[in-house]
Amino acid sequence: MTFCLMLAKHDWCAIFPARPGVDPQLNYPGKVTPATFDRITDLLCEKYYSHPNHFRMGGKPFFRFTNWTHWSNRSEASGKRLPRSGGCAGLPGIHLNGIGSNIGNLAGEGRKANAFDNAARHGFDSAISYVWVHHFKPMKSLHLVHSSVRIDRCLAVLALLTPTAFAIDNAPPPFTARVFWNMTEQRPGQPEAVLVRLEAEKDPGVPVTVKILPPSGAAVSGDPAASTLAWWEKSTGPTSDTTPAEVVAKDWTRGEVIANTCQEYFKFRRVEEKRLSATVSWNAMSKGPLDAKGSVEVSAPGFKTIILPLLFDFREHSVGLAQGKIPPPQPVKHDYLVGAMHYPGWIPGQASGWSVLDPYPERKPALGYHDESSPDVASWEIKWALENGINFFMFCWYYMDKNAPPSVDGLLFGDILHKGFLKSPFMDKMKFAVMWENDPMRSTLAPPAKFLGELLPFWVNNYFKHPS
Repeated sequence: MTFCLMLAKHDWCAIFPARPGVDPQLNYPGKVTPATFDRITDLLCEKYYSHPNHFRMGGKPFFRFTNWTHWSNRSEASGKRLPRSGGCAGLPGIHLNGIGSNIGNLAGEGRKANAFDNAARHGFDSAISYVWVHHFKPMKSLHLVHSSVRIDRCLAVLALLTPTAFAIDNAPPPFTARVFWNMTEQRPGQPEAVLVRLEAEKDPGVPVTVKILPPSGAAVSGDPAASTLAWWEKSTGPTSDTTPAEVVAKDWTRGEVIANTCQEYFKFRRVEEKRLSATVSWNAMSKGPLDAKGSVEVSAPGFKTIILPLLFDFREHSVGLAQGKIPPPQPVKHDYLVGAMHYPGWIPGQASGWSVLDPYPERKPALGYHDESSPDVASWEIKWALENGINFFMFCWYYMDKNAPPSVDGLLFGDILHKGFLKSPFMDKMKFAVMWENDPMRSTLAPPAKFLGELLPFWVNNYFKHPS
């Protein structure tokens, strides 16, 4: 949390409860002597401006006056009373912000003519209103006419100030950031890709620097060619490979995602994303097992730095289709029948394929963007399901052609069941069932004769008689 201070240089009056025709009682005057203000400035410099959590604009500590018209002789004041470059040792100066109102709403205030226009002339760095009602003439009724609220004067003064005056060093950045590994599990001895995805409503307009800080024992490279152990051998060693790798995000684009039309199921169209995005990546490697914490820093001039934790968990895993024979499953033993719905749409190039995950690259499965019509993929899914207490799959089943009897080759998404799951060497250890997707949007409703004469016999012969 950051903080700053505002000097309330106005009289403190007892205005609550307000009584018509009764002047408010003065509790404490707001005017201070030059000597008192010098003591205030000394306290600000000593206790607050140098605090690491003090709010800054343009690199300078931010300080606000409730009404600059109460300090009309600011330009004649000493540097100590209104510190600039020499007021506080070790600081580049103070960003002075003034509050003003065109209508005297507070007790004892009169109308301040051209108060906003006077702010820049008196040397204030920025101007603001205390509350919006200070630009609003007293209401004659309970109905608010928005056009009468004088925000235009405030905006006019802000436009006179230089853009650097509004470089808020610790303001929330106009973008979000997510960090993730390309694969769910990281293996020692081979490069693993780590990515950072940035998203923004519009181009941030400033360079966004992404820095990865790996732990000791890991090396990172922004070179896509760093894909073998030779890269590691050329490095200076794991203990010195913690130098942050920086990348400036470029090419903010608005990608496309898959949208499903409601009228025609499986008729997909691509639509443009609502937010811009940019992605940066590195290759990371650990020569041996590693369990350590790193981080990623995302920074932009004038904005708060985003710090994202990143776990470097490199260990031997049984993941991947290129590692030879798949180890047999070691089922969890229990007395329950636990199933999982299995949507058969994860085949590259079929229907939407994996395109639906384009905006969410961190959701890449442990097996990568696999083809579920492969018996190897089915074997991994069976193994992981059984080892986590799931002992049957319920497959979605689609029959789309009402003019032809169902056949294995004619099913929509039938390859995942018939070429994948039923061909797995582990399928005798796993139970399965089918769910007919029989609503008009997903399939074709069959009349009773077709249901009893074609669909039911197909299910009996291909599924119900199966030992699993």
